[in-house]
Amino acid sequence: MAIVEQNVAGGVSFALTDEQKALRELAHEFAEKEIRP
Repeated sequence: MAIVEQNVAGGVSFALTDEQKALRELAHEFAEKEIRP
């Protein structure tokens, strides 16, 4: 999976905020523990 964090395209930043990074990590941990067989 490609993750774009620091790139700017057409004046729009696609960098994740600290809150978004924390939510991404939480979702990843949940999937690893609860969804993955």
